[in-house]
Amino acid sequence: MADPQTAHPAVIAGRYRVVSEIGRGPSATVYLADDAVLGRRVAVKVFVAARAGEELRLQEAEARRVAALEHPSLTALFDAGVATEFDGAPRIFLVSEWTDGPHLRSQVDLAPLSPTAVAHLGLHLAEGLAHIHSRGLVHGSIKPDNVLLSAHDSLTRPWGKLADLDQKTVVSGSQGPADEAPSARHRATLELTPAEDVLGLGATLAFALSGSLEFDDTGSVRLPEGTPRALADTLTAMTAPSPGDRPDAARVADELRLFFVSAVSGTRVRADDRTTERERVAAVRRYGILDTPPDEMFDRLTRLAARMTDTPMAFVSIVDEDRVFLKSIHGSDLSGDVPVDESLCTFTARGGEPWTAYDIWTDPRTRNVPLPLERGSVNSYAAAPLVTHDGYAIGSLCVYSVAHREFSDSDLDDLSELAAIGMRELELVRTARSVRQVAA
Repeated sequence: MADPQTAHPAVIAGRYRVVSEIGRGPSATVYLADDAVLGRRVAVKVFVAARAGEELRLQEAEARRVAALEHPSLTALFDAGVATEFDGAPRIFLVSEWTDGPHLRSQVDLAPLSPTAVAHLGLHLAEGLAHIHSRGLVHGSIKPDNVLLSAHDSLTRPWGKLADLDQKTVVSGSQGPADEAPSARHRATLELTPAEDVLGLGATLAFALSGSLEFDDTGSVRLPEGTPRALADTLTAMTAPSPGDRPDAARVADELRLFFVSAVSGTRVRADDRTTERERVAAVRRYGILDTPPDEMFDRLTRLAARMTDTPMAFVSIVDEDRVFLKSIHGSDLSGDVPVDESLCTFTARGGEPWTAYDIWTDPRTRNVPLPLERGSVNSYAAAPLVTHDGYAIGSLCVYSVAHREFSDSDLDDLSELAAIGMRELELVRTARSVRQVAA
């Protein structure tokens, strides 16, 4: 039964003990609750009572579509069902993860984020948004209060999740009062389309950068003086008055990623066109090397690279869209994948040229990269790209030195030769695979 003082039941679906109401809108109310079965805190979103059986069936169908969403930048869905504790009226409910970090607005109230932090947060949120749109849905309510930050990440590289998905299909319609999301502040009504989600995200990121949100007489967002040009161009495009002028979420993710990598490396990323980066990733995929087991040929390359450059550690890495796959590892206990923004090999693949760093911990190009290595365990770095026959750098062969040292041109030539040998092996394997497919 519902508590007459709080207008909600003490327990939902016999399992979720309500702690408090944390949000309310025209279509649903969100409660903070304790899961009595698994002993964890969750968010329970309960939709308004359906007025007819057909409306309930439509809500159930939409809930199933939302349940199909799975992305690290979206709050995870744990459970769904129909609750009858609300005066006996059946109501659809969704149970999602509850993060213990602050929402973006409360963090920005303390201090706005830096341009690189905004880019890092935005690229991951844009990837989550692109995932939503690819499933035929829109978020419908992107605002600082609906971006939940991890309590365990640094403010230089914040990670957030989009919460409170309104689970609406991509159809035209108006969206609530104009103060529900920052994107609505300069429009009376909003069409529920992916373009309006991009607008909401752009406005939210602009708010994170400046601590406020203002638009000029033309409808363009105002950004703080000194905002880097590449970031300003992306945010301005995202908040363009005309929906047709806004980039899609996937393009936003590409542009913010390239800006972030360029900013932390201290150099302009050469592959600064989104089409080029997508083509590079497509080149990575065509070789079928991601997630493959260790290979003696590549292990021999890393051993040779370490021996020829007199270094203790060497890697063959393949740089995918959002991760770096470590194909061969010599002298390190790392394994599996590394996020693209935590690897120097990302610079090699996206820069496309051999390069070195005398001190990776103080070099302005590399000092802000959160490497999965203990500070001081290695200090100097050299790498050469793995370049395909048609010119795409899909990865790198790199070495690390414990002692500070200046790698010579001869060292880089050796690494380039070894990288070319590895690339030739990949070309041969790909050709052999194609022949087998034709023969079959």
